[in-house]
Amino acid sequence: MGSRFSIPLDIQEIDALSRETELTVPQLNSFYRRFNRLSRGEPMLTKDDLLREQDLITNPLCDRILHAFFANGRSALTFAEFARQLAVFRRSKRPSSREAKLRFLFSMLDVGGSGFVSAAEMTAFLMLLLGDSVSDEQLGSISLRCLSEADDDGDNRVTFEEFAKALGTVEIEEQMCVAALNG
Repeated sequence: MGSRFSIPLDIQEIDALSRETELTVPQLNSFYRRFNRLSRGEPMLTKDDLLREQDLITNPLCDRILHAFFANGRSALTFAEFARQLAVFRRSKRPSSREAKLRFLFSMLDVGGSGFVSAAEMTAFLMLLLGDSVSDEQLGSISLRCLSEADDDGDNRVTFEEFAKALGTVEIEEQMCVAALNG
């Protein structure tokens, strides 16, 4: 019965992963083929493996995306972890989807893994986004404004809770979606 799947998980694991991620079995099979291609058939996917993905390496936020994918000191991902990470970018009505997207985005800013976004981390992130389109002075001003608007307790750093509150009205569920995951 499990032979109809190319994923090396039993049918109960596939069903559980499908329910957890809201990805269909055909989507999981497609992701497994991509995982297998990128990992060259190995059971774990590394950062170097992901750097074979052309769309990723041309993204100015590539390093931050990789940092978020491999948070908590992980050096490699299993297929199930890979699927869970990709599922963050699926359109969903679940409240947990918004939180997952916010946590992914927060981890892109909190490169030190401290649980806070510092002024330096905010500036570095904005520099990646804005590039040479603003002066260093403008960049510093934008960074300080972003930080001060989100920093509720005045400690010059932003917690996840403050970050989530600051983005309270932003339609992040729509902004952080990949079309291929919503078909």
